[in-house]
Amino acid sequence: MDEMDYSRREKNQMKREKAKEEALASQDALSYFNLVNRIGVSPEDFKLYERGQAEAQLLEQKESELEQMVEADNSKNGSKSKLETYRLFLKEAANFNSGDYRKNVAGKAELLQKYFVKFRENGSQPTSRYNDNPVSLGALFNTMVKQAKEYVRKSSIHS
Repeated sequence: MDEMDYSRREKNQMKREKAKEEALASQDALSYFNLVNRIGVSPEDFKLYERGQAEAQLLEQKESELEQMVEADNSKNGSKSKLETYRLFLKEAANFNSGDYRKNVAGKAELLQKYFVKFRENGSQPTSRYNDNPVSLGALFNTMVKQAKEYVRKSSIHS
């Protein structure tokens, strides 16, 4: 590994450490949990870490529910196939920084509403639910992006 790679890795590690401290200070449990695990250190605030772990587990459980709901949304919508919906969603989602849950939360919410009925105001999981927790909305957005990528990848393998 050359000096430039080492320096870049060191800077990234410092950024993650700073973000972890910010998550701890703001009591952002999910971010704190993810950063502690990514950095590979012991948590300073175990209760905050446990809350973040619970949030992360809840998000994982929601993934399969989201998959089923997306299928139901698409059959209600009728206009686009699931594959087409995911491809269009991914094309627009590429404009967002999915690595930072807090960035452009309003744009992420708008995009989720545009492509998925369940995230609209009268849907089963309106994005307005996340107004008080933008990090959770960012995590939800990332979950949908991952799910869409996986579905598109699997669809291209089978076709």
